[in-house]
Amino acid sequence: MYHNGLRPITIPEKAKATVLQPAAIPSGQPLPDMLTEALEDVRFGEQLRASAPTSIAIAVPDGTQPFPTMDILPTLLQKLFKELPSIEPAHVNIIVADGSHAHPPCKTIQNLLELDLPRTCNLVSHDAHNAPMRHFGVTRRGTPVSVNDAFGKSAFKMVLGIIEPHLFYGISDALKTAVMGCASIESIRQNHRLIKTGRACVGKLGGNPMREDLTEAGGILGIDFGVNVVLNSDGDPVAVLAGQPEGLLERGADTCAAIFGVELAKKYDIILASC
Repeated sequence: MYHNGLRPITIPEKAKATVLQPAAIPSGQPLPDMLTEALEDVRFGEQLRASAPTSIAIAVPDGTQPFPTMDILPTLLQKLFKELPSIEPAHVNIIVADGSHAHPPCKTIQNLLELDLPRTCNLVSHDAHNAPMRHFGVTRRGTPVSVNDAFGKSAFKMVLGIIEPHLFYGISDALKTAVMGCASIESIRQNHRLIKTGRACVGKLGGNPMREDLTEAGGILGIDFGVNVVLNSDGDPVAVLAGQPEGLLERGADTCAAIFGVELAKKYDIILASC
């Protein structure tokens, strides 16, 4: 079940229950300021000007994730058009990475339409079943790397996402936004078959076939830039990381583990987990 909700449970009186909570790490400065600083640290403007792309795609998470799109995207676009004044907004594709989630378009689309974005930017809600796709190759584990054509055809590919624990990918990140969120249903199904290996589990990166397949597919796809946000348990930002997606995951995983990684002194008979 996505979003918010309550499921009542009854714990027997004789049971010994322990409540484990994420670490209380406070938020930093305002999110747009954190993003601006992160972009400056990696000289994002210089990279854009050096690439001089004629078209740009930005993959953003859909409404099933608490990604702060409304705070990140306007600041990112402002920086983009400042550094590349010659690029036409019509050559900028913003793809909402719905993956195989249900349609019609999610609330993210509705919110983006209300933003003061350049009116001629292309706003696309991905449909894994019906969208035009562009094929880039196949991973060693047999996953076809096929993504929405609006993303795949763009000269400069950007991804936005959250570094957070994931039940099967170990830790989720911006790479997943494009590689799975903008993928064909065949790509998604083939990658998800790796769940059956029993080695795809939360918090595990190395030796996790599902995560390794995702990372390989990202390399084949050729993503130029990523922005990852780490949120605390209240949904407030504690870090913004920008640069090459593969390196961002390594940098953000420690922060993520410091918040959500809880050491267990013993094994429990039953665990109830919520996120």
